[in-house]
Amino acid sequence: MEVIEKKSSYTWSKQAMELIDQLVDLNEAQIKDKSLIFDRFYEMWENDGLVVTISRAKDQLNQQRNYIKNCIFLTLPEAEQEKMKEAEEIYSSIKNGQPYKTSAGKIIQAREDEKTRFKKEVHNHNVKLNNRYNSLVLDFENYLRNKNDQKTLTNNFSYDPLPPMVDAQQLRDILERDAKSNIPDGHFKGMAEGEKRKISAV
Repeated sequence: MEVIEKKSSYTWSKQAMELIDQLVDLNEAQIKDKSLIFDRFYEMWENDGLVVTISRAKDQLNQQRNYIKNCIFLTLPEAEQEKMKEAEEIYSSIKNGQPYKTSAGKIIQAREDEKTRFKKEVHNHNVKLNNRYNSLVLDFENYLRNKNDQKTLTNNFSYDPLPPMVDAQQLRDILERDAKSNIPDGHFKGMAEGEKRKISAV
């Protein structure tokens, strides 16, 4: 399995590569361990000045897709690795019209049915690796979604200062003053002073 590293504005450090190696070794049940590794990625990318959104994280992972798939491949049982590599070698040979001799001495002719068979086998192997890769990316997406939601909630959550305490009389005075301020000018004009209604406090 050839590893091809695409150019990126972000340089993947040796530490990042080691984290990928650790990550692909984990099985699906080890969610807590994955979160610890995702935390390390998050911290590294933040420290390098990257805004860690889901789209940017996916872009960074996709730029190292072949490397990550190669790491996943190396976690497979050795017998399965050998089977995959031989299937690729066979297909590469017979699709170009050259018969292939297996390690067991069997000759596979470059017939159309054999080309179809090994093309399908290689495709299925790639699908298996792609599914593992996509599952890893989805786990990271879910981690980032929760992480960024928590940060947003923390940043937006603040206490409004409590108003100063007032006693009952001060409260009545405030309510009466507010009520009077809402009465239109001239409301009491023409009324005798003794006939003005008192605004009772609530």
